[in-house]
Amino acid sequence: MNEEKWENLLDTIEIKFGKLERRNKKFVSTDDMGNEIKNEEDWVEFKTELGRIKVSRFTRPLIIDKKYHYNRSSTGMGQVEYVLSEDEISQKIKIFKWDEIERDWEEISIKPEEMKF
Repeated sequence: MNEEKWENLLDTIEIKFGKLERRNKKFVSTDDMGNEIKNEEDWVEFKTELGRIKVSRFTRPLIIDKKYHYNRSSTGMGQVEYVLSEDEISQKIKIFKWDEIERDWEEISIKPEEMKF
């Protein structure tokens, strides 16, 4: 989802549900070999008749290859090294609902073609 589509989605949500609380977080994850992968999460929270909803967009470099490093020891454990694109990105949208009992966000499983705001 490019920036224009993301902004259009946010505008649609704001028109339908009112004020949005927007946030952004940058963090670093690592593959099994210790290589850093820079990630970013943009999200909005809003209230609906179903309760609090959070729509998140996760952005990271596109994985163009995986290199598997096997260990011949008795554990048989292997490690995965990700080869990342320097100029392409991958973005994923996830939707969460606030669970009042657990006091945490619970991911809602929904197909992208069924997602309507």
